[in-house]
Amino acid sequence: MTETISYQVTHNNSEALSIIVNIKQDMHGAHPVSITHFWTFDKKSGEVITLNDLTEQAEKSKTKKSWQPPKIISIRPSNNAHKPGNGPE
Repeated sequence: MTETISYQVTHNNSEALSIIVNIKQDMHGAHPVSITHFWTFDKKSGEVITLNDLTEQAEKSKTKKSWQPPKIISIRPSNNAHKPGNGPE
């Protein structure tokens, strides 16, 4: 059996580290086996960050800063609209 393991760092900043690990196994049969693992780690806690963690954070931030549509203001001419003799011409 031949096994090859490789990795790639896809994201690395002060908060998180993401890596991809590829494992290829060839047992000299008809088809080799390939397995790929993806991990993102919280650098402060060392814990794995899951997709669910990210979507929960996104939902929480939406409720904190919920978008509000702009208020519609109707603009009507005032009684002081320009009329001859009522201001500069």
